Amino acid sequence: MNRNSISSRLRAAGFTDPQRAARICASLDLEALRLSPEDFAICADPDRALLALARLEKTLPAAVPQMFAPAGGTGGVSGDTGVGGGAAGVGGGAAGAGGNDGNGRGGGGAAGAAGAGGSAEGGGAGDIDGAGIASEAGGQAARQRLLAVLGLSTALADHLARHPEAAQILLAAPRWETSGQAGTAWEVERLAENLGLPETSGPAAGGAQFSANLARSSGAAIASLRARYCSEILAIAGADLTAPAAVEVMPQVAGQISDVVTRTLEAGLQLAQAETPGAEKTRLAVIAMGKTGGRELNYASDVDVIYVAEPRGQVSEAEALHIAEKIVVRLAQIVSQAGAEPALWALDTNLRPEGGRGPLVRTLASHLDYYRTWGQSWEFQALLKARFAAGDRELGAAYVEETRPLVWQASQRPDFVEDARAMRQRVEETIASQDQELHVKLGRGGLRDVEFTVQLLQLVHGRADPNIRQSNTLAALQALAEGTYISRQDAASLDRLYRWERCLEHRLQLQRLRRAPLFPTQEGELRRIARAMGEMSGPALAEKFRNVRRQVRGLHENIFYRPLLPAAARLSESDISLERGAAFDRLSALGYRDPRGALGHIAALTRGYSRTARIARQLLPVMLGWFASGPDPDAGLRAFRILSEKMGSTSWYMRELRDGGPVAQRLCTALARSEFLAREIPELPESVAWLARDEHLQPRTFSQLTAELEAMVERRETALEIALAGRFLRRRERLRIGLATALGVIDTETARRALSQATHIAIQAALQAALREAGASPAQARAGCIRTRRKYNAPRGEDTGMNTGPGGETLEICVIAMGSLGGEESGFASDADALFVYRYGPETHGADPEKRAAGTEESTSSVETDVETNVESSVETKVETSVDPQQLASRTLHFLREGSAEPPVEIDTDLRPEGKQGPLARSLASSASYYQEWAQTWEKQALLRARPIAGSQTLGLAFREVIDPYRYPAAPGFSAREVTEVRRMKLRIEKERIPGGGRATHHVKLGPGGLADIEWTAQLLQLQYAGQVPGLRTTSTVEALRAAAQAGILRAPDASELIEAWQRAGAVRDARFLARGTGGPKADYLATDPAELARVGAILGEPGREVNEHYLKAARRARQIVERVFYGQEPHSPTALA
Repeated sequence: MNRNSISSRLRAAGFTDPQRAARICASLDLEALRLSPEDFAICADPDRALLALARLEKTLPAAVPQMFAPAGGTGGVSGDTGVGGGAAGVGGGAAGAGGNDGNGRGGGGAAGAAGAGGSAEGGGAGDIDGAGIASEAGGQAARQRLLAVLGLSTALADHLARHPEAAQILLAAPRWETSGQAGTAWEVERLAENLGLPETSGPAAGGAQFSANLARSSGAAIASLRARYCSEILAIAGADLTAPAAVEVMPQVAGQISDVVTRTLEAGLQLAQAETPGAEKTRLAVIAMGKTGGRELNYASDVDVIYVAEPRGQVSEAEALHIAEKIVVRLAQIVSQAGAEPALWALDTNLRPEGGRGPLVRTLASHLDYYRTWGQSWEFQALLKARFAAGDRELGAAYVEETRPLVWQASQRPDFVEDARAMRQRVEETIASQDQELHVKLGRGGLRDVEFTVQLLQLVHGRADPNIRQSNTLAALQALAEGTYISRQDAASLDRLYRWERCLEHRLQLQRLRRAPLFPTQEGELRRIARAMGEMSGPALAEKFRNVRRQVRGLHENIFYRPLLPAAARLSESDISLERGAAFDRLSALGYRDPRGALGHIAALTRGYSRTARIARQLLPVMLGWFASGPDPDAGLRAFRILSEKMGSTSWYMRELRDGGPVAQRLCTALARSEFLAREIPELPESVAWLARDEHLQPRTFSQLTAELEAMVERRETALEIALAGRFLRRRERLRIGLATALGVIDTETARRALSQATHIAIQAALQAALREAGASPAQARAGCIRTRRKYNAPRGEDTGMNTGPGGETLEICVIAMGSLGGEESGFASDADALFVYRYGPETHGADPEKRAAGTEESTSSVETDVETNVESSVETKVETSVDPQQLASRTLHFLREGSAEPPVEIDTDLRPEGKQGPLARSLASSASYYQEWAQTWEKQALLRARPIAGSQTLGLAFREVIDPYRYPAAPGFSAREVTEVRRMKLRIEKERIPGGGRATHHVKLGPGGLADIEWTAQLLQLQYAGQVPGLRTTSTVEALRAAAQAGILRAPDASELIEAWQRAGAVRDARFLARGTGGPKADYLATDPAELARVGAILGEPGREVNEHYLKAARRARQIVERVFYGQEPHSPTALA
C-alpha cells in the first residue's frame, strides 16, 4: 500500500500523527485483520485505538487475529484465569472464541460463568446467535464497537488485554430494553455453579463443604466476578459509543449499568455471606440509593447503599447486626479491595442515618425511629431514590414501603424548601474556585441543578400526586410535565440538556473508568471528548458546554426558586384539597368575608380537565393564602377570576403564573390591593408577564416611548389611529407604573416623572395626528410643523423678513406643559395643564424638519425677529391661512378625547394668556407681548412650571427664552409687592378652594402642610432668587428645594422636611387613587373607611391605621416651615448671595 496514500487516509480518519500510524498499520497488517484506515474514523481517538491494538498484538499475538477472525476461526487462548476454559473462566468456551457447538452458540467451559454469556455457555452477552466478530452478518458493527471502545477507554483496553476473549461480547447487537430487575442474570441458586462448586453445597444450605470450597476459590471467584462486570460494561460501552444518537439511549445506558451493578452486588453479597460464619442467622438487604436507586448510574459512580438487617428465628438483634456488619464489610472488600482484577467501585454508605458516625447496619425499626425523630430534610430527599438492590427481597421491599410515606410528608417540615435551596448552595460552595466553571456534576448549570430542581418539585407536590413519585430523574421530569407542575417546553429542554451532560460525563469517565468531574482543558483530551460527543472540535465542545450550562442554570433558577414552592410546602393536606367543605373552612379561617362566593370563583377556575384547569388546581391553594395576606382577598380572588376568564385557554397565562418566578404572588398582591389594577390588568393581560422581573416594571424612558410611538405611527393610516396609539402607550404605562407603585418597586418621584411622560407621549401623538390631518408629512408632523400659505396682514414687527413669496412658509406649533405636568410631577389623579404656542416662518430655511425636531439646528429666526418691544397691540392679528393654528390646537384636544378604544386625556388650557377669554393657540410674538404688558403675578408664577413637551423643539426653546425673564427676574428681582400678592393669593385658596364637607387638615393637596403649601413655598423662593441662583431655574419642586438649601436660602433640615412631606403627600394621594380606582374630589382627602385605609396602607407598606397619623405628623412639621419661610416669619439669609 502506498505510504503517502495511507497517510492521507489516516489523516482523513482523524489520526493526529498519520506517519507514525502508518508504520503501526504496516506492522499490524490491517488487511489481514479485515480493517481499513476508514474504520478508525468512528474512534474518539484513532491514535489511541491503533496503539491499543498494537499493544494487544505485542502482548497477546494470538488475541488480535482471534478478535477479528472469521467465523469458526482461531480457538480459545487458555490461562490461569480461564480465558477460554479455566476454572474461573471469564467467557471463552472450550471450543475457543468464535467456535460453536453447531447450534450457533459458543461452546461452554465448566467455569465460564463470569464470561460474556452469563452462563456456562461462553461466547456472548446472553444468547447470542451468529459466528465470530468478523462474520459478514455482524462483524462490521462489532468491529466498530471494539474500535470505538479502544479509541476512548484505556481501562477497557486493559481489560481486553487481560481477557481478549471478552471482545466476543461485542458481537451481540445492542438491546436497550431495561427491566430494572436485580439479579435476573445471576440467579441466587446458580452461584455455586458459577463458582465451579457443587450445587448441593450452596450458601442457602450453609454447609461446611461449601465454606471449605469457597475458602479455596474465593480469590478466583472475586476475580471472575470483577472480570465479568467489566465485560458487561464493555458491551454497554461499545453500544453506547456507536449509537447513532447517544443522547437518545443515555437513559438505557445508565439503566443497564445500574442493572449490572445490582447483579454484581447480589453475587458479591452471596460470596460475602458464604464466607461469613453464621450468615444464616441474619436477614440482610442492600438498599440502593442515589443514582443506583434511580437506575441512572454512570460508568464510574460510587455506589450509594444503605444496609438493613433483621435477626432470624430466636437470634438476638445484637448478634444479627454484628454478623450483618461483618457481611457488608466483606462485601465492600469484594468489590473495592485491591486484587487480581481492578477494583470496581466504592460502596458509599454516608447516606445512612447519622452518616459516617452512625452504625453501618440497622434494623428496619431503628431506621424508622431515626427518620421520624432525627431525620433531616436532605435525608428525606435522598430516600426519594431508595430501591431494593440485593439480599433479602422481602426485607428490602418492607424498607422501601415503610420509608416512602416519610418522604412525601417531609415537605411539611419547617423551612423544608429553604433547607433544600441552602443545601444546593452548600454543594456549590464545596467546589474549588478554579473549578467552578468546569465541574460537570456540581457546578452552576451542572447535573445537580437539574436533579435538585426535579427532586424539589417532586417532594413539594408528590404528597398529593402519586404519579410524580418516580426515582429516576428523567421519568420524574416527564411525570412532572404531564402533571402540569412544569411546562412541557421547560421539561423538554431540561430533558435534552440533562441527557447531553450525562453523555459528556459518561465519556469523561469511560477513559479510565474513574470519576472525572471536570471538563477537560488539555488540548488532546478535549479533542478526544469532542469527537466522542460528535462535535467538530475541542473549542466547539467547550462553547456548547458553556451554552448548555447557561441554559440549565437559567431553567434551574426559574423553577427551583419559584415563590410558589415554599408556600405550597407549608400547606397541610386539607389546605391542598379544594374539596368544598375543607375549602370553606380554610377560606373562613383566612379571613375571606364571603367564603361561599369565593368557593364559586374557585369552582369556576378549576372546572374541567384541561391543562389550564389542572394548573389552576395547583396554584389556587397557594394563591388563596397570598390573596388573604392582602387587605381585600375577596376582591383579589374575584379580579383573578375575571382575568382568568378573559384569558380563556391562552397557554402562556397559567404557565406564567406557575413558572414566572414572583408573578403569581405579585399578581395576588396587586389584585388584593388595588381596584385600579384589578380593573386595568384584564384590559391588558400581557401586563401579567411584567411581574416576573423588576426591570419589566421600571417605567419606559421618554426616548423609548418616542421610538415606540414612531414605530406604531408607521403602521397607522388615519389621524385618529395615530392619536389612539399615543393614548394606548399612556394607558399601558399608567398600568405599569401602578403595578410598580403598588408593589413598592419604584418611589414617588420616579412614578410621578413617569406618569408625566406617559401623558406627554399621548399629547405628542395627538399633535402629530392633528398635523397629519391638516396635510403635514410624517417628518413634518414629528417636527411639529407644516407647510402653509398665508396672506400677510400683520403688525410690522411680527413678520419682518418672513415673507418668502409664492413658495409658502412653515407654521411651527408647540405644546407647553404647565402645572404638575410641566414639573413632571403628575400623580394618577392630577390635572394636565397645557397651552399652545405657534409661529410662522420660511419653510425651515432649508433646514431638515428631522434635524429641527432633534434640536440639532439653530432656529432660523431669533426671538428678536419674532418679538419687538414696541408692538402696539397684544391683540392677535387675524390672517388668512390654509392651516389655522387655532384649529390645530382644537383638533389636538379633540384627538385626546375622541374614540372609546382608549381612555381620554383631559387637558386644561386655562393657564394660557387671558385664560378662557384668550385664543386657544397664541403666536410667540403675541405671547411675548402679553407677558411683557399684561401678565399678572400668578401667571408669572405659573410659568415656573412651563416646559415644552410636544411639537417644534426650536419653537419651544424660543418660548423659554421669552418667558425666562418673567419667571426668573433679574435684579432688582421679584418685588415686595409681588411677594405679598403671592401670599394673599395662597391664603385665599386655603379659605375658598378646599371643598366643603371635609376637614381641611385632611386635604392632601390644599390642606396645611399639603402639596400646595410646599410647592408654593418652593415657587416663591424661585421667583425671589432664581434670577441670581441658576440652580433654582427648574420646573421640579424637589430640585428647587434642594437648590435653595444648597444656596443657603433654605435651611437644609427644612428642605429635607419639606421634601419628605411632599413625597408622602404625593404617595398617599396616589395610593388612594390606586386603592379606589378613581380620582375626583374625594381622592384628595385622607381615607377614613377602614377597608380602604387597609388598601392604602398595603400600597404604602405600612399598617392602614398608621397612614393618616404619619401623614398628619409630616404635614404639621411642613406647615410650621411654610409659615416661617413662605409667610415671612423668618427672613432669608442666602449665603450664596452674600
